[in-house]
Amino acid sequence: MVRRKLEEWKVLDKTTVVVSDSAANMLKIMDFLDPGIHHCKCLNHVLNTVVKAEIPEKPEVKTLIEKARKISSHPNCSNLFAEALRRQCVENERPELKLIRDVATRWNSTVQMLKRLGEMKDIVTAVLNEDEWCEKILDEEEVTDREWRLLNNVVKVLEPFEDATLKLSREDACIS
Repeated sequence: MVRRKLEEWKVLDKTTVVVSDSAANMLKIMDFLDPGIHHCKCLNHVLNTVVKAEIPEKPEVKTLIEKARKISSHPNCSNLFAEALRRQCVENERPELKLIRDVATRWNSTVQMLKRLGEMKDIVTAVLNEDEWCEKILDEEEVTDREWRLLNNVVKVLEPFEDATLKLSREDACIS
């Protein structure tokens, strides 16, 4: 059926390579195509799979990411928290950056979230220490110095993967 549709659409005679993710359904459908058509797994999807399966699954990193998500998403839940962040930025003569919340479908949004949290460490720490924000957001569990160091290390490990993902996602990127 697949071959018939591709012939009907006049695709087979123009196609020499198919690029897809490495999901089982894509690998299986390639069995039905002409043996002259090469299958290449999308490098971005491979990177995504490696990064999501390894680094964020380490227990310490997983806990850190959960804390980062709670902190980064709280300005959307509380105008008072968002205002406290802005006030701290102004008082410390720092640019009024917003925290970034990661998105499940884009692994590199996690590194962007962690990176921004690291950039705003002193601001976030100051706000968490005032008005019982740490208690409200993290159930009294503070972000330890060790976790801040871990955050910086995770960002350092993930940055090359993020750079590669961005380069491979450019409009002019080519598998050749």
